[in-house]
Amino acid sequence: MNTLRLGLPLLTVLAALFLAGLVLLIRGLRGRRIGTDPHCRKCRYNLTGLTSDKCPECGTSLGSTTVLIGRPSRRRRALGGGCVLMLASLSVPAYLGYKRLRAINPYPCYPTSWLIDAASRDVNPALKELVARVQAQSVPDAALRRLVAAALDKQSRAARSHAVEGWLSILALTFAQGRLSLELQDRYFDQMGIVSLEVRPIVLEGDPVVCAVRRTGVGSVALKRFGGCEMVIRDAYLGLDGGAADLRWAGPEPPFSNDWNSASIHSLHRPDLQPGRHVLEWYGCIEATKSTDGQGHQEVVWSKWVEITKDFEIWPLENVDPIQWVFDPSLQQVLKNHFQVSKVTASRITFEGGYTELRMRAELKVAQPLPVDIAFSTWFSVPGGELSRGRDVGAFTSSQGRIRMATDAWGEVRPFNPEDRIELVLTADRTALEHSMETYTAWWGELRFGPLEINEFRQIKPNGDWEKITREDFFDRMREDLQLHRIIE
Repeated sequence: MNTLRLGLPLLTVLAALFLAGLVLLIRGLRGRRIGTDPHCRKCRYNLTGLTSDKCPECGTSLGSTTVLIGRPSRRRRALGGGCVLMLASLSVPAYLGYKRLRAINPYPCYPTSWLIDAASRDVNPALKELVARVQAQSVPDAALRRLVAAALDKQSRAARSHAVEGWLSILALTFAQGRLSLELQDRYFDQMGIVSLEVRPIVLEGDPVVCAVRRTGVGSVALKRFGGCEMVIRDAYLGLDGGAADLRWAGPEPPFSNDWNSASIHSLHRPDLQPGRHVLEWYGCIEATKSTDGQGHQEVVWSKWVEITKDFEIWPLENVDPIQWVFDPSLQQVLKNHFQVSKVTASRITFEGGYTELRMRAELKVAQPLPVDIAFSTWFSVPGGELSRGRDVGAFTSSQGRIRMATDAWGEVRPFNPEDRIELVLTADRTALEHSMETYTAWWGELRFGPLEINEFRQIKPNGDWEKITREDFFDRMREDLQLHRIIE
């Protein structure tokens, strides 16, 4: 129906349906006469048993032309058929007219003040029209001041919704056009480059201090698109109890490329920290920079130094571990049902002394929230040994929704047959807590997934490139390696 047009063939069919319906409707309304009782043609009075030659109701002289025989009765089937045909013929033009009316955008005709009121109620078409007017620089100064104030208020209370994007575009366009005052520019950038520091509040003596530096760039994408500026962090520095925390960035951090939230999690290994309260400090300069010549030279258009402090506590070893490990055999199968393993790749790398260096890679997915938090490492179990070099670590919390990660590991193993069992093993691992700020109650145990079905086979060529090979070729060469290994033994 989206491509329906009122062409000549369709108009002909619709006109024929309309005329046929009209004829049936008239025929049904006129009806027919049933019975033998005489009636006055003028007033429809029943003349049964009347001996006078005049109608007692209206006084009309009665004769063959003024008397009707029988009472009138409408043809219901003709009426129904006529109505259906007429409605069918009118439905297509009505639908096309409705679509045409829906396509009409009335917002370009509205005054700017009305648009600001509508956009403040999250009416998206009004917000789009405001963005277009700001881009065309057709908004008067008085209305622009009110519009910018509303946009800054939206930015300060920004939530992850599509409606906020238009307000951020308005601010970026106004800045690029040089229509923001210095005071409003300062508020605009101050609300955009937000940095927060988090630290695990309780750490057991000897454990790493896990902290996260979160960056929120509310409007940074729009600023780069319209204003050509980037929000960056320069000279970021972590301090601990007034001194260095053995972690310092030599150059600027990556720009605020995400409009909402990005974080870098760090683990400070300081076994010398004594039990008690400590202070973690973050220093950094947030800058808005703009390219001046296209050659990489950046001009600073706004900057602000930020200092954030967070307290945490070191517990002595004799205290209870702040991380509660949960071992419940009944959880094993429940957890296993939450995970899915797919896209398994086997890569054959080198042969040396009868051993094969093998790399396995798999995709691990969690389709629904987990019943408990887990901190884990992964490795592969193969008949010729285990692949545990380069094992991946991770931490999933029960509050997370769908999760997907790629895990791989490699090692030197004895050749094996294609019928042998290969498994992916997920083991609880305390070191994985260095990758999570939220995990405090973690599952303890081991999950095995297998036998795995390998989806892709690869080997390395003499020039160092990878090439895909068939399953048959892969295991034929593994069998040759197996024979060679037996001869060596």
